[in-house]
Amino acid sequence: MTDIYVASRCVYGLARDSQAPRVLAKALDNGNPIMAVILSSLFVLVGYLNSSKSAASVFQYFVSLVTVFAVLNWIAVLISFLCFRRALKAQGIQVKELPYVGYLQPYGAYYALVISFAILIFNGYDAFVPHFKARTFVLKYLGIVLFGGNFLFWKLFKRTGWLRPAEVDLFTDRQELRDVVQGADAQ
Repeated sequence: MTDIYVASRCVYGLARDSQAPRVLAKALDNGNPIMAVILSSLFVLVGYLNSSKSAASVFQYFVSLVTVFAVLNWIAVLISFLCFRRALKAQGIQVKELPYVGYLQPYGAYYALVISFAILIFNGYDAFVPHFKARTFVLKYLGIVLFGGNFLFWKLFKRTGWLRPAEVDLFTDRQELRDVVQGADAQ
C-alpha cells in the first residue's frame, strides 16, 4: 500500500507540473489523486507474471531494472550537482559561503559519477561471458534505453534547451542562497 501511495503522489506531482498527462492530476474532493492511484495500482497486476514464469525469473527482471534505474537516477543527481556548481562559479557565488559544503566536493561527485558509469557498463558482463546471451543483454541494459528514451522524448516533445551556467536561476524559491549573495554584496 505504501508503494501505491508514494507512486501515485509522484505521478500526480508530475501531472500537475505538466510532465505527465494532465488526466493523472485529477483528484477527488478529498484530495485523493484518483487517476494516479488507479495507474499506480495497475502495476500490482505485474505480480501475475508468476503464473507464466518462475518467481525467480520475474524477481531477476525486477532487480535488474530497479538496479539500473537507481544508478541512472544517481547519475542524474550527480550531473545536476556538478551543473549547480558550474552555475555558482559562473555567477560569482563562492561555494564556501553556502550553508553546507560537502567534504571533498566536487571531486567526490566526479568519483561517484565514474563509479556509477562503471556499474552501468559492467552490470551486464554476464551477457557476454562465456558467450553472448541476447536475453540477458536486453534484461541488463533495457533500463538504460528506457531512461535515455524518456529523456530524449521529453527534450524533443517540450523543445527544451540547455541553459548556460550564467543563465541558471539560482534564486527563485531559495531564500538561503539569496541571503548568502546579499551578505556577500554587503561586505
